[in-house]
Amino acid sequence: MILNMAGVSVDAQYSTKFLGDRVEPIPQNKMLIPIFLTYEVMMFSFFLSAVFMFQEKAEGSIK
Repeated sequence: MILNMAGVSVDAQYSTKFLGDRVEPIPQNKMLIPIFLTYEVMMFSFFLSAVFMFQEKAEGSIK
Protein backbone atom coordinates (compact mmCIF):
# COMPACT_ATOMS: atom_id res chain seq x y z
CA MET A 1 0.00 0.00 0.00
CA ILE A 2 1.39 3.37 -1.03
CA LEU A 3 -0.04 6.75 -0.07
CA ASN A 4 0.13 9.67 -2.45
CA MET A 5 0.57 13.30 -1.34
CA ALA A 6 -3.15 13.64 -0.61
CA GLY A 7 -3.00 10.60 1.68
CA VAL A 8 -5.03 8.42 -0.68
CA SER A 9 -4.00 4.79 -1.04
CA VAL A 10 -2.84 3.83 -4.54
CA ASP A 11 -1.53 0.57 -6.01
CA ALA A 12 2.14 0.39 -6.94
CA GLN A 13 2.72 0.32 -10.67
CA TYR A 14 6.24 -1.02 -10.46
CA SER A 15 8.05 -4.03 -9.09
CA THR A 16 11.43 -4.41 -7.42
CA LYS A 17 14.01 -6.83 -8.76
CA PHE A 18 17.13 -7.54 -6.71
CA LEU A 19 20.18 -8.15 -8.88
CA GLY A 20 22.24 -9.86 -6.21
CA ASP A 21 21.77 -11.79 -3.01
CA ARG A 22 21.03 -9.97 0.19
CA VAL A 23 24.16 -9.28 2.22
CA GLU A 24 24.52 -9.19 5.96
CA PRO A 25 24.51 -5.74 7.59
CA ILE A 26 27.81 -3.99 8.29
CA PRO A 27 28.99 -4.49 11.89
CA GLN A 28 28.88 -1.51 14.23
CA ASN A 29 32.65 -1.28 14.65
CA LYS A 30 33.26 -1.13 10.88
CA MET A 31 30.43 1.35 10.37
CA LEU A 32 32.16 3.88 12.65
CA ILE A 33 35.50 3.86 10.79
CA PRO A 34 34.54 6.61 8.26
CA ILE A 35 33.24 8.80 11.09
CA PHE A 36 36.48 8.44 13.05
CA LEU A 37 38.60 9.11 9.97
CA THR A 38 36.60 12.24 9.15
CA TYR A 39 36.83 13.47 12.75
CA GLU A 40 40.59 12.87 12.80
CA VAL A 41 41.15 14.82 9.57
CA MET A 42 39.02 17.73 10.81
CA MET A 43 40.81 17.91 14.16
CA PHE A 44 44.22 17.68 12.48
CA SER A 45 43.37 20.51 10.09
CA PHE A 46 42.12 22.75 12.93
CA PHE A 47 45.26 21.97 14.94
CA LEU A 48 47.53 22.65 11.96
CA SER A 49 45.75 25.93 11.22
CA ALA A 50 46.13 27.04 14.83
CA VAL A 51 49.84 26.15 14.83
CA PHE A 52 50.46 28.13 11.65
CA MET A 53 48.46 31.09 12.91
CA PHE A 54 50.25 31.28 16.27
CA GLN A 55 53.63 30.71 14.61
CA GLU A 56 53.10 33.64 12.27
CA LYS A 57 51.86 35.75 15.17
CA ALA A 58 55.01 34.91 17.16
CA GLU A 59 57.20 35.82 14.18
CA GLY A 60 55.38 39.12 13.82
CA SER A 61 54.22 38.60 10.25
CA ILE A 62 50.59 39.14 11.31
CA LYS A 63 49.40 41.59 13.92
